[in-house]
Amino acid sequence: MKNERKRKHLSQEQLSSLLNVSQSDISEWEAGKRPIPIDIKKKIPEILDSSRLRLEIINELDADLIVTPYYSGIKSDLIRLIAKNIEEEEESIAAQKELFNIVLENMTGKEYTKEQIARISDLLEQIADPVGWKRMLLVGVEEEIGISIESINKRIQKKVISKSYAQGGRH
Repeated sequence: MKNERKRKHLSQEQLSSLLNVSQSDISEWEAGKRPIPIDIKKKIPEILDSSRLRLEIINELDADLIVTPYYSGIKSDLIRLIAKNIEEEEESIAAQKELFNIVLENMTGKEYTKEQIARISDLLEQIADPVGWKRMLLVGVEEEIGISIESINKRIQKKVISKSYAQGGRH
């Protein structure tokens, strides 16, 4: 956390203000004198915009842990991240199917009920969840394997144009 805080040019006091904790809390956590509470631990990577901390937290949080294969006794963050992406995608696909069925039921033009609207809102959140995980996976692949995200983006842009999903050039 300390290295990432310094990378963002934040003082302990500034970070404590962003996390709504005391400066002494930050000092003790960075010194390893006491553990960082889970709720705070989840906020830190976002505040510091740190994919490395996100990966570390994924490894630490029991609620998000999935069985991770070991290769020669070394735990693989990338394997864990790929598995988590698959899990999130499966949940997203299930949510899309349910959303499809709700919309299909309402094709007659009748108004959606409050319950349907609430459920659609929940489903949209589930559908969007994999986006952050995919971003972390891309960063993980870039860091561990060396395939640049930028090169992947260029290939996707070419594919979109070649398949006529979009017109060439920027608008």
